[in-house]
Amino acid sequence: MATQYATFTKVGSNWAIKVPGKTSVGSRVTTRKSSGETKDVVVTDVISCSNGVTVCSFRDVDSPAPKAATKQAATDKSRQAQRNTQNRYPNRPSTPRKGGVQEGKYRSVREGKGDDEVGRVCFLKHQGNRVPVTVVGWQCEYVRDDGLSFGFPADDGWFVSSYYRDATPEEAEALITKDTAQKTAQQAKIDAAKAAEQVAMGTARAPLEGLVSCDMVETPAGNRERVGQYGERPTVTVSRITMEDGTVVYLQESYAFDDYRSCIYATPEVINRLREARLVNSPTLTKEAAEEYLAKYRGCVGTPFYEWLAAR
Repeated sequence: MATQYATFTKVGSNWAIKVPGKTSVGSRVTTRKSSGETKDVVVTDVISCSNGVTVCSFRDVDSPAPKAATKQAATDKSRQAQRNTQNRYPNRPSTPRKGGVQEGKYRSVREGKGDDEVGRVCFLKHQGNRVPVTVVGWQCEYVRDDGLSFGFPADDGWFVSSYYRDATPEEAEALITKDTAQKTAQQAKIDAAKAAEQVAMGTARAPLEGLVSCDMVETPAGNRERVGQYGERPTVTVSRITMEDGTVVYLQESYAFDDYRSCIYATPEVINRLREARLVNSPTLTKEAAEEYLAKYRGCVGTPFYEWLAAR
């Protein structure tokens, strides 16, 4: 069986050896250079081991072994590690802080350093319901590594555990009264906003009564004046356009994030004029094209225009 020699390799700026199989610190290994020269060395440290090859640092057989670290050096290293820990976690307390008792029917945990107040009455979400509860105790604890950031310095902090019991009717009365008043005020605000929107919509859409809409014609040029606006996502704006010949049409525009839609409102005669004007600049809009569109997309945007074109 052929002898397996260790070979030299670079690890960073230093030389190391690659040993077939496994080896350990202190082992004597025979190396061979590319020129064929062999030499015995001693393993001083195992750097890595994978795919059946061990990468090691080494020294010559005749070189003296490195001295063991002194006790003082180890002490200095420990002190340095302690200083680094203190710099990394400057606010880490030795013991957790507590307040009141810790027995209770409910428990919640939140981030923060603030203490809770024993006897405080509040709502707690439990099994989908808001339950009136009273604080019976709390515990404020510092967690060095909570596992969210794999132990990095930002991954530490205070966590407050609060403990509760069901509030008595007397304790919950003021809380429920205040909560009811807030809900009533919020609902009144919502109702007022809806009523205002209905008024704004009525004002904006009043001029459109009795007119015909079409969304496949170009917006005509003319003097534009806003009539009204209503809604939020989508927001609808209605404008009156007075053309050069005195004809009046209305433009309705709808915005919702990146969705924009518009259509023209006018009398049937004016709508037909606008449709005819579009055909002049669109030779591909033929009766056959309209029938093909309706066969595939009847009911989609543009259906009234293509129905008019197909019956023209």
